[in-house]
Amino acid sequence: MNKIYYSVYNYEVGNLKIFSTNKGICYLGLPNQKYELIIKWFKKYFNPFEIIKDDSKNKYIHKELKKYFENKLRRFNCNYDLRGTKFQRKIWVELLKIPFSQIISYKQLAEKINHKKSYRAVGNAIGKNPVAIIIPCHRVIATNGSLGGYSGGIRIKKLLLNLENEFSN
Repeated sequence: MNKIYYSVYNYEVGNLKIFSTNKGICYLGLPNQKYELIIKWFKKYFNPFEIIKDDSKNKYIHKELKKYFENKLRRFNCNYDLRGTKFQRKIWVELLKIPFSQIISYKQLAEKINHKKSYRAVGNAIGKNPVAIIIPCHRVIATNGSLGGYSGGIRIKKLLLNLENEFSN
């Protein structure tokens, strides 16, 4: 039985739902993500599992999020328990390499991993990032400069990009 530790971090955009295992954070649910869809994701990657409400298990992640939102942290130092395809995990690792307040395009990210024509697949993998904010998928935009998509909604993506841009100046 996989034990999943759950807690909530309150931020101005709404409640962030944090899920972790003994290995590290495995899911960060954004405010608009329905709990039922999160449970469906856990059924796919962690079955059988038990969700245990436990703020103490996620205390470190809470501290890091607080520091990030206060501009006292530019890179998260938490452990991960990432579940997804090999390609998805490869993309998520590349996302971690994007510096604070920097943006790149889906196409540039595809080129970085030597899949020049696979920017749509890259976009799909980014959209399946289970640890939003901490794995900074918000830093990837369309080649034409538009924001593209974001699982938490464009409003939150804009807020995160503005927050990082404001703090980097």
